[in-house]
Amino acid sequence: MTFEDAIKSLGAEFGVDLEPEGGAVSFAIAGDDGDSVDIVVREAEDRESADISADLGELPAAGGDALLLEMLEANHLFGGTGGAALSVDGTRAKLERRVPLTELGRGEGSRVLAPFLATAGRWRGIIAGETGERD
Repeated sequence: MTFEDAIKSLGAEFGVDLEPEGGAVSFAIAGDDGDSVDIVVREAEDRESADISADLGELPAAGGDALLLEMLEANHLFGGTGGAALSVDGTRAKLERRVPLTELGRGEGSRVLAPFLATAGRWRGIIAGETGERD
C-alpha cells in the first residue's frame, strides 16, 4: 500500500477529501472533548509507515519542569501515551506515533486515530492546566 492510497482510504473513512502534498497531509479532526485537534500525517522514510503528529499546544511558562517530567514519565513504556510518544517542538508539545500504512488504509484508520485523539485530548487538557489528572 502506498502513502497516497492510505491517506485516500483514511479520508474516505472520515468523509473528507485528503490530498497529500510533498509526502504529508494536514487536517483538523474533532476529539472526544469536541475540540478540534490539528493532525499531520507524514510518510516515514521506510515508505511503509506513516508518522502521525498532534499539536497539543503551547507549554506553560510557569511550572514547565514538573510538566516535562510528567511527560517523560508518561513516555516510559508508553504507559501514559497509548503507544504514542510525547515530545517538544520549540515551545509546543506534540503527541506522535509511527504506524504501518496498512493500519491507516483499508478502512481501518479510525482504529488508530480514535485512541490517538483521545490521548491527545487528555494531554492537551493537562498541558493547558485544565485538569490535574495525569494518569
